[in-house]
Amino acid sequence: SDVCSSDLFVDRLRKAVQVSEAFIRELESRGQVRAVRVPAGTNIFRVPLGNADPQRVTRFLAERNLLVAPLSAGQNVLPLLVNESWNRRSASELATQFLQALGKA
Repeated sequence: SDVCSSDLFVDRLRKAVQVSEAFIRELESRGQVRAVRVPAGTNIFRVPLGNADPQRVTRFLAERNLLVAPLSAGQNVLPLLVNESWNRRSASELATQFLQALGKA
């Protein structure tokens, strides 16, 4: 039973990683936003905010139940962590909401 639970978790995480990869591709193709993966195969990547106001971005996303780490004024890169919650929405929907938050959609 423990192995089965573990396998299910790995499957869900693998799907979440696939969603995040598609999300990154959509940000680049639709909004010319280049996300950068943290090296060494972690589940973290960074999305540059450009000239967007960090507080506005995080507030916009929070209003859509997309919770991200709070950013301080002047911080223009948003770190994102891939976890199972990425399976709740499509990569396209996530990209649309992020691009809207950045003022690019």
